Amino acid sequence: MCGVMITSGEYDFSMKHRGINTQIKYLKNLSLIHEHLPIQAEVGASIIETKRFIILFNGELFVDNYDNDLKYIHDTFTELCLYDAVNEIMLQDGFYSFIIYDTEFDEILCFTDPLGKKQLYYTDSSIASELRPLIKGPVNSIHLARTIKFGYVTDDSTPYTNIKRIMPNKLHTFDCNFKLLKVGTELYKFKKVDTNKVDLYDLIDKSVKNRLKGHEAVGLLLSGGLDSSIIAHHAAHSIRTSYCVDNLDDLAYARYIDPNVNSISLDIDEAALDAMEMPLDLGSLYPQYSLFSKVDETVILTGDGADEAFGGYRRMRDYDAQLSDIFDELPFYHNVRIDRISMIHTKECRSPFMSIPVIEYAINLPYNERVNKKHLRDRYKGILPDRICNRPKEPLKTDIVRSQSDVQYRKQLVDKWLEGIK
Repeated sequence: MCGVMITSGEYDFSMKHRGINTQIKYLKNLSLIHEHLPIQAEVGASIIETKRFIILFNGELFVDNYDNDLKYIHDTFTELCLYDAVNEIMLQDGFYSFIIYDTEFDEILCFTDPLGKKQLYYTDSSIASELRPLIKGPVNSIHLARTIKFGYVTDDSTPYTNIKRIMPNKLHTFDCNFKLLKVGTELYKFKKVDTNKVDLYDLIDKSVKNRLKGHEAVGLLLSGGLDSSIIAHHAAHSIRTSYCVDNLDDLAYARYIDPNVNSISLDIDEAALDAMEMPLDLGSLYPQYSLFSKVDETVILTGDGADEAFGGYRRMRDYDAQLSDIFDELPFYHNVRIDRISMIHTKECRSPFMSIPVIEYAINLPYNERVNKKHLRDRYKGILPDRICNRPKEPLKTDIVRSQSDVQYRKQLVDKWLEGIK
């Protein structure tokens, strides 16, 4: 989990919160920057170089037979041609973004994981993990209007007219002057899965075990709901601390899973909107920002992604929203939020339900198995207490959000953000 940037200009160190070690490589007209937060490897050289490529990597890859994902990336881009190396990486479990400088063709190539858990943004002079270090142009009024109306925007636009997003799961090619040459087709094709022949328990277990890898202690955000309780079950004896908001209902359920869970009081900190960099919130920005500000561990597990994959939202009772929840709401809202509010506190957030094998399993379930997370609840009956399996979903939202309409809240958020950037 790090921050990366390639630029023809200056770097202002505004992504310093994303790591503990800054490395910069200067070329004739480019600077390559890596803010390194080492989890699998110790502090060391984090800009990966092969004979042909200079690679900036942000995220984590969990690769069998490799304890160090930086070495895996080096070996892959040494042994395989460019496109084969990219395709090989897309088969691995993890979350990531790549900036690759091709010294042979003097080109810059970028891509992110299929669900956009790690993001990249670009201008005519830079590509970076955040908007923060990029030169910002005029406000993009259409983007803001769509944010108010729909809640989030699913194209490559941002709140600034001159900054665009690298779209998830697509290879973008630029020349050395940051002119976009090509956007490729989808890199990873989600597969058909016979859910009668694959055990969901095993898929989740492997995903959790992968996300326990590294030399850092691991914490867990434990709400006492089904999703985080499943993570706690699979991570038993590996979690140093679990954390729950201090309302009596959540704590009562969480203590069924971990009697020693730490309670955290939530604050409404306006710094959350600055950390987010854009007026993007469906209700959980402020409470989740508060949680990440108070946890001690560098690596934090969460149950994010289960509602989208397995039908936890009330709208699933009215229509099958799953594919939009996964391919629109996760990459263009939830994963942006998770990335910003964890990394602003130099924390790595890992969400086991968003591993590709788990997502593929969920996509292949029939609709009636996904309403109210029926399939997920049924699989963990007898493993988790019935009171946990049967507990209704309780969204993590503040009273301010609950007391007004969604559009009213989003309009206020946009107005507050506009005031803040003046």
